[in-house]
Amino acid sequence: MIDKRIQNVGEMAKEAFIELNKIQTGKHKILKTGLSEFDTHIGGLLPGEVICVASKSGAGKSHKLYNMLDNMLDVNVNKDANDYVSLEYSFEMKMLNKIVRKTHSILGKKKSDILKDSFTEEEQQKMWEYNTSLQDKRRFVCQEPVSVDEFYEMTRTFCKEHIDKKAIIISADHILLFSDGDKQKAVEKATDMVNKLKLEFSNVYFILISQTNR
Repeated sequence: MIDKRIQNVGEMAKEAFIELNKIQTGKHKILKTGLSEFDTHIGGLLPGEVICVASKSGAGKSHKLYNMLDNMLDVNVNKDANDYVSLEYSFEMKMLNKIVRKTHSILGKKKSDILKDSFTEEEQQKMWEYNTSLQDKRRFVCQEPVSVDEFYEMTRTFCKEHIDKKAIIISADHILLFSDGDKQKAVEKATDMVNKLKLEFSNVYFILISQTNR
């Protein structure tokens, strides 16, 4: 008996043309990142696509990731964004660090001043608006160390629970910080796990962050 993973080309092509028609007619939307370097080629991302952002430490990878996630979940960028969910594996940056960085961006204050000075009334209003934006039931985060196997099981469970959503966005910042001992093998294994997940779930997108100097 032929392995069920081997499929007839004609049948697979038929499914692909059906999916293409859904995109052409607007039934399925191309997911926009809001960043020209990713959106100018075909207008955004197709289901199952993987973005990998890699550079040396301090180059602004995490900042780009969080801007991208904000954009993807913004209805002004993606009209169906209210039917999206995201799961962020934030291994390197904790929530406090994210908030301090964003506060620096919102208020234009030095991080040292943010940490030692209380907010003025005007600043409090701006930060209240920012805090309100964080009360988003579409966004989930894991900031505890996990192994690649745990990443796979947690992500698969998350995808199964949100299989009815129009988009599931999975991000990992960054992939060299999986708790597995052998980092090279962990990255290779994580790549295999991502490939398995994107084949199983038709509404999942991945953004992976890595450092080139580790």
